[in-house]
Amino acid sequence: MQQQPRPEKSKRVVVKVKDYVISVKPDVVKMGKDPYQGIVWEIVTDGWTFPTFEDGVEVKGDHGEFSNGRLDETGTIYTLHNKNSHTHYYPYTIKVTDGKVTLQLDPGIGNGGNN
Repeated sequence: MQQQPRPEKSKRVVVKVKDYVISVKPDVVKMGKDPYQGIVWEIVTDGWTFPTFEDGVEVKGDHGEFSNGRLDETGTIYTLHNKNSHTHYYPYTIKVTDGKVTLQLDPGIGNGGNN
C-alpha cells in the first residue's frame, strides 16, 4: 500500500497569469527532507484553468517519486504526491489555458530526500 502525503506537509504553489505570461510562486518547490508530501498548484487568476489532467503538470524524469496526480472539478487545483525519497532537482512543465490560448512554464521541484 502506498503511503499518503500528510496534508500538513503539503507545499502550495500559487499560479498567476498577467498579460498572457504565467508565473508560479515559488518558482522552485523546496521539499525539505520530510517524506510523503503533497504539492498543490492553484491557479488564482480568473478565467484560467489547467487544460486537462494529462497536460496540467508534467514532471520530467520523475524516477518514480511522483504519483496520484489529480485535477479538481473546477480545473484550477492540481495535486500531486511526492515520495521525496532522495535528493534531486526535477524540472516540470505547467500548462494553463483560457480556452483560446495555452501558456506553459518550466519551473522545478527540489527534493531534499529522506534517506
